Amino acid sequence: MNKQSEKDIVNITKDSNRILARFVTIGTFSGSVVNFVSRAFFTDQKIYIITIYSIFLVILGLVSLYLRNSKLSPRLITHILSLIFAAIVITILLSFQTNGGLTVWSISFICLISAIVSVDKTVMIYSTAAAISIEIYLWAAHPVMFVQLDASDYVARMGIYLVALAMVVVINNMFMERQRRNLKHIEDINAKNAEIIALHQDIYKLVSESTNDGIWSYDIDKDKQVFSQWWFNVLGYTDDEILSMKHWSELIHKKDRNSAQIRYEDYLEHRIDYHEDEYRMRTKKGDYLWIRVRIKALFHKDGTPHMIVGAYTDITPLKEKEERMQKLAFCDYLTGLPNRRCFLDKLRKALAAADEDGFQVYVVFIDLDNFKKVNDSMGHYFGDILIKEVASRFKYVVKEPNVLGRLGGDEFAVIVQGYSKVQEVEVFIQRLMNSLKKPVKLKSNRFIVSASFGISIFPEDGKRIDELLRNADTAMYRAKETGKNSYKLFNKAMEIELMKKVDIENRLLSAIENDEFYLVYQPKFSLRDNGISGFEALIRWQSRDIGIVQPMDFIPLAEETGYINTIGRWVLKMACLKFSELQRDFNYLGIISVNISPIQFKSSGFVEMIKEVLLETGFNAEYLELEITEGVFIDSFENAISIFNELKSLGVRISLDDFGTGYSSLSYLQQLPIDTLKIDKSFIRNIDNSDNKNDIVKPIIALVHNMNISVVAEGVETQEQLDYLKDAKCDDIQGFLLGRPVQEVETYLVRQTDIISCQV
Repeated sequence: MNKQSEKDIVNITKDSNRILARFVTIGTFSGSVVNFVSRAFFTDQKIYIITIYSIFLVILGLVSLYLRNSKLSPRLITHILSLIFAAIVITILLSFQTNGGLTVWSISFICLISAIVSVDKTVMIYSTAAAISIEIYLWAAHPVMFVQLDASDYVARMGIYLVALAMVVVINNMFMERQRRNLKHIEDINAKNAEIIALHQDIYKLVSESTNDGIWSYDIDKDKQVFSQWWFNVLGYTDDEILSMKHWSELIHKKDRNSAQIRYEDYLEHRIDYHEDEYRMRTKKGDYLWIRVRIKALFHKDGTPHMIVGAYTDITPLKEKEERMQKLAFCDYLTGLPNRRCFLDKLRKALAAADEDGFQVYVVFIDLDNFKKVNDSMGHYFGDILIKEVASRFKYVVKEPNVLGRLGGDEFAVIVQGYSKVQEVEVFIQRLMNSLKKPVKLKSNRFIVSASFGISIFPEDGKRIDELLRNADTAMYRAKETGKNSYKLFNKAMEIELMKKVDIENRLLSAIENDEFYLVYQPKFSLRDNGISGFEALIRWQSRDIGIVQPMDFIPLAEETGYINTIGRWVLKMACLKFSELQRDFNYLGIISVNISPIQFKSSGFVEMIKEVLLETGFNAEYLELEITEGVFIDSFENAISIFNELKSLGVRISLDDFGTGYSSLSYLQQLPIDTLKIDKSFIRNIDNSDNKNDIVKPIIALVHNMNISVVAEGVETQEQLDYLKDAKCDDIQGFLLGRPVQEVETYLVRQTDIISCQV
């Protein structure tokens, strides 16, 4: 038998000794009680003798109790237990030598049967020897007892005992044989386990060498660690360096170390069922890799771990990709600034902190002025360059804790914190405006960039993000309306005006369907023949719900929303139908002028729309004049001229409206195929107060006449203005002095000669 088998026998002996010792302890303690009660109350024996015998049994029980956990050798313990068994047999048989019945013999049999669990036969021998010896003594000392036992009875007793002994020997041999077979089986299992372990080690080595993961194991009982080659290839450490570390956590980034350690301990202490984590791990070079770790532990029956196995995966490329995706999700791709999503998140946090601490937060909405002009004239590539340049200049001004973001297109926004006075914020805004003063060079062109700013204040102008942004946006649009390159603080009046605009916008489209629009016509008077040369069609809106809506209130909204195309077509059609009737009923051959919005003019299919209306109404194109403002050729002069030529080919007349208020110059007039030029009423208004030195109206009329273009002066309201324009040889005039817009044109046609003549 090998050393392992001997060790197993020793362990079995220890187990059987513990069983015997426990049995003896319980038996002696119980026997002492039974002895005292039965003999003290049911016999005439002296009490001190009974007490001594019970104490003796208790002492034997205490010795047995001590032997259960004693560090004495198993062999010595076996002999002591055997002596105790023998002592119990002897004592009990002797104590009942004169009056013991057959029941006393049960003690001997019990002791003998108990010896079955013993690994060797020591207890059996001691018990048997004691029982036989005492029986022979009793036979000799008391051959005849009151129970009337004769020799055959004693022989029978001893014979029965010997038979029982034989049975015990057989059973014991069977027990020992089974133990030997079990030990042999254990040896076979251990041998196979050794082969399996060796095979698993080979498989472990093969897997660790073929995978991209780092594999490690730690045998806690043997205090042995094993690391795969990955640890040395990827992290760069040597085997000695890995093994010399006190704990793996030394390699984890200090910001990740605490949470990683807590999760690791939670798993080993069964607070969580599965362990997977991600953290940064330091390489030998000093940089960090992102690692995903999965750990599995094997536990003893008492719940303590004895083997831990882990797999480490390098997920640094995945983390870098996630970081790029995160940046794309929260950063503007063009400028690197926080995008709308990120900006709103930062604003949400700023408002929460300000609400808790009682501070103010200023939200600044920024929109570049005339950015569309750059995009349309230079292209989106150069538009992006301009946006990047503006962002760079704003970054120089906006420092923490303030936050600059790009909301999209040419819109920026700033979260301004740390100021207690509005005046300080205004100084900050002025610095932003000043940063744009230097021209931006795109190709060979230099652009002066400006922006309009709107400011709302938390919590005065709103407590929600949408309120603050909407109010800042409203203030920004007010800044644009008042001349751009400026800033406005939001106030409640702006909110009322905004609600009014929203209400008008909501009603605008249904106004046509509800037949709420109508046309009025303002006459144009000829200063050459004192007659009505034509009419200008003007749209009016009588809302069923809110009454009269002024053109200045709804026309800009119609242009912003794109409704102007639908409304403009309706105006053109109604005007053509009206003057077709006048031509038929009054034989009137004057000109009808219709205003065209720049938005309408630049829309695709504009010329086709004109053709369709003329065809639908049957109106003669030579009596139609389209009044177009200078804004139509600001973005593309060549394209505007091309459309003008198409209109002229249809026979339509073209009038350049509001001359002098836009960007045109007299030099442009030589290139424009126009029939009429309308001088803006702002010039006419100044006639009353002008002197010859500042007079520019007469030179303009003279120069335009030299180009074969007729001139119309609008806004004539005084006799002095009329006389001046007659003297300047102006062709036609419009104004309240001679005629206001009316729905019924017929009233003017009936008395047109009298109107002009009375003013001469």
